[in-house]
Amino acid sequence: MDIKRSDLKLYTRRALKGRWGTVIGATLVCLAISYVFMIILQSILFAVLGNGMRSLFGGSVTMPSLSSSISTSFVPLLIVLIVLYFVYLVAMLLMSVGYQRLYLDVATGQEAKVTTLFWAFTHKPWKFILISVLIALLEGITIAPAYIMTIAAAVTGGSGFAAAFLLIYEIIFLIVYAYVLLTFSQFYLILVENPEKGIFEALAESQRLMKGNRGRYFVLCLSFFGISLLAAFSFGLAALWLTPYVGCTFAMFYLSLKGQIPEKLKQSPSLTAAADPYAYAGPAFYQEQPILQQGAYQQPDQTPPQGSYYQQQVQTPPQGSYYQQQVQTPSQENYYPQQVQTPPQGSYYQQQDQQSQPGDDQKPQYPEQPQ
Repeated sequence: MDIKRSDLKLYTRRALKGRWGTVIGATLVCLAISYVFMIILQSILFAVLGNGMRSLFGGSVTMPSLSSSISTSFVPLLIVLIVLYFVYLVAMLLMSVGYQRLYLDVATGQEAKVTTLFWAFTHKPWKFILISVLIALLEGITIAPAYIMTIAAAVTGGSGFAAAFLLIYEIIFLIVYAYVLLTFSQFYLILVENPEKGIFEALAESQRLMKGNRGRYFVLCLSFFGISLLAAFSFGLAALWLTPYVGCTFAMFYLSLKGQIPEKLKQSPSLTAAADPYAYAGPAFYQEQPILQQGAYQQPDQTPPQGSYYQQQVQTPPQGSYYQQQVQTPSQENYYPQQVQTPPQGSYYQQQDQQSQPGDDQKPQYPEQPQ
């Protein structure tokens, strides 16, 4: 479904109304966890470097108290550093998937919680870890020729061929990478919405959804460049608002590709507001009109007064009115019953029906004429 960028952002702001605290709270929780990990990793790194310098120079180096209390051996500290750094990467990866789930819940109008940030830890986490590892390997393989050529040019003293090769390769790499990134941009949202789907099935569905929509998605990404640049001058504070806004807009774009944007987001807020208990519950035409707080157009939505035109149409007609007279049983002396009454004795009709068989010497009997 082709929806304008301005409409997508409008729907996103309507979906985030009343939920800004939840999405900003999730961002703060993620930043806090990342900050704690960084402090621990830096402390261990200082300890590793300190022990390495002591073993190299044979002297003593003053280190922070936290680092000196961890361990005094170089190799165990290095192993702990590598393991903790891997745990940090996995935790950030799974929380980024939880972000996608949170944004999708907001866009679809479902209940949004800060704990949704940890959704991926309990929904096939190894699948998302495997996907990230595969993506990292593919990126490393595709960019490896550029690194090899750069090292070769540095060893041989540089040449025009190496410079031209690097330039052409980087241009081709950027074009192919952008095409692949746009084609499979809906991959994570598909898996977040349906965790039971396979990896290749999700890739195929993303390719199908993005067919003919890559340009729209690219322009949508560029539309946030200016506001992101302004947010950089706020010392990161604006990112608390910008990050969920951008994420929910991309989730809304995903719903637009599937034609599943909630109808209440498309309607005007005046139409989705709670109904007035004193409003006239009349035909649908009156209910579909926006209810204005003030103005002359508010009177048609009010309950019509007693005895108005609308109520008179459904009232029972009064006794003796035209409507009831038409359905009354005709009186005994009415014209219609007289037509079916038995004719009186001696009338002309009965004389005709009587069976008289006059003889040869008899004459027909006629009523006597008055003198």
